[in-house]
Amino acid sequence: MLIASTQPIWPEQRLIGILQGNVAVAIPLLLLTLKLAVLRVAGNADELFRRLVSIPLELVFISNGIVVAGLARRIPFASHYSSDTQADFAGAIILIGLAGVAAVVYRVDRYVHVVLQKFSTAIESTNLQVNQPGFDFTNAPPRVSWRLALGLGYFLSALLIWTLEMIVGIVILWQVFLRVR
Repeated sequence: MLIASTQPIWPEQRLIGILQGNVAVAIPLLLLTLKLAVLRVAGNADELFRRLVSIPLELVFISNGIVVAGLARRIPFASHYSSDTQADFAGAIILIGLAGVAAVVYRVDRYVHVVLQKFSTAIESTNLQVNQPGFDFTNAPPRVSWRLALGLGYFLSALLIWTLEMIVGIVILWQVFLRVR
């Protein structure tokens, strides 16, 4: 009875086929993943955290690059339109819209960074008092609890805003994918 299979167990051929068919999409996403992996391996937690916060903006820029590749006819963008002129006009409108979305996402990213800095400050000021010898939460001054609650509020609001940003980035990328196929 033969237990071992002579067929490969990894689907690398299918993955290679998908990547070859979508090079304009695969390269930016691969570079983004590689950038995050390098920052993780290098141990630069601050920069990794900043890059994680800016992923929605990166997704919008990747969408922008895909539209430009479509306008250059490197990927099948014009097949959805009746003429090359119509495809170029639609691509220009999409690029202007993506530039507007990128500007809004950039501003929101800056706001998320500020909120996360406020979170960090609130937690650090709380840690200064918590790390004092003989500190007890039951006898702590109310400002410690308020700073802790404020820090948690900052974190949760930043997380909510970032989640909404990610949804916008993913929807934008998905809509660009729909125009490329």
